[in-house]
Amino acid sequence: MPGKEQRRKQRRALNRWSGRYRLEDAAAWRECRLVDISATGAGFDAFMLASDAVLSTIAELEIAEPSGGPDDAIRLRGTVRHLTRSPEGHVRVGIEFLDLTELEGRLLGMLFHGDESRRSVHSS
Repeated sequence: MPGKEQRRKQRRALNRWSGRYRLEDAAAWRECRLVDISATGAGFDAFMLASDAVLSTIAELEIAEPSGGPDDAIRLRGTVRHLTRSPEGHVRVGIEFLDLTELEGRLLGMLFHGDESRRSVHSS
């Protein structure tokens, strides 16, 4: 498991991908918005976060590209490491991925960093 300093050094791609999440043992999915991702974890704004959310809870995160359909969704699992209030008043949740191989982490990084590159080219 990478140390805190190593995780901070990894460049995170800011994305506004939509998604949904659910905390350990919850039956219902809730809406969220992905705000950053790296090979080791992700951060998202949780809409309607359960009041009993605590650190170390397992969370499932399902994200989809804005133009993609439900079949294009990526599902990830992680341990909740941060819970903070975002400037917009939502709860920002930071998770550290579980069961993610190094290759999967690199592929995630390429996917999201590639998304950022395409956006900057198209917005120029």
